[in-house]
Amino acid sequence: MSIKLAKTYASVWKAENKGKYLEVQMSTGRRDYRAQNPDQVDDKNRKFAYANSSWSFVSFVGNASKKGLENRANGRQPTRIEIPEWGGEWTLEPYLKDGKKVYPKSPRLVVWDFEYQDEAKADVPKEGGNEDEFPF
Repeated sequence: MSIKLAKTYASVWKAENKGKYLEVQMSTGRRDYRAQNPDQVDDKNRKFAYANSSWSFVSFVGNASKKGLENRANGRQPTRIEIPEWGGEWTLEPYLKDGKKVYPKSPRLVVWDFEYQDEAKADVPKEGGNEDEFPF
């Protein structure tokens, strides 16, 4: 059984290479309009606070494990990423342990693809610009 992820943004704090996958510690946040002590107002003048979550033991596999994240996430400064729609899933799949089918105690978050947020929002020169305007 699995549930696919919608497009989401995350801050990656640490990524460790485990061979075929990366084990990642990351955090996400969302606006919480039910908060007790709202501290901000959105564009519709609704008060909200941020609800933050920390995620450990997230598996980055496939394309997500080949983008050099373990070299950028050092635990001191977060690396911002964007996980596209269908770029990951929550899964609760059984596995074999000592020849017996065993179900995990908690769901597992698996990510297949992502983009670095700074690269996704990089300024691209308009058509007709000269070569000196390119950032590389």
